[in-house]
Amino acid sequence: MLQDLSEEFTSYALKTTDAEKIRVETSQTDGRGYVAFMARQEGFERGIPTVMQELAQVYLDTFTDAPAITLSLVIGGGIKGQMTFLRDEDGAAVMPERYGAQAME
Repeated sequence: MLQDLSEEFTSYALKTTDAEKIRVETSQTDGRGYVAFMARQEGFERGIPTVMQELAQVYLDTFTDAPAITLSLVIGGGIKGQMTFLRDEDGAAVMPERYGAQAME
């Protein structure tokens, strides 16, 4: 089931966002998601936080029980930025600052 959802998420996210080479993991304990991705040039031009929010929303729409998603931008084999998005009461991926969490590191 999780594998099917991961494939569905990856396929849809690659078509609808400026992300590429997506790797997905879901915690078996609490259902939180972890996604590592590389961005296309268009994503850098639009802004990585925007791409991350779009990816987070696609993830939360696909994995409807996931309470949160942590996204990691990978450049040159290393993590260059990370953000965690929470699901709000309406199911939207909300910016971390709204809940006092950390912004991109």
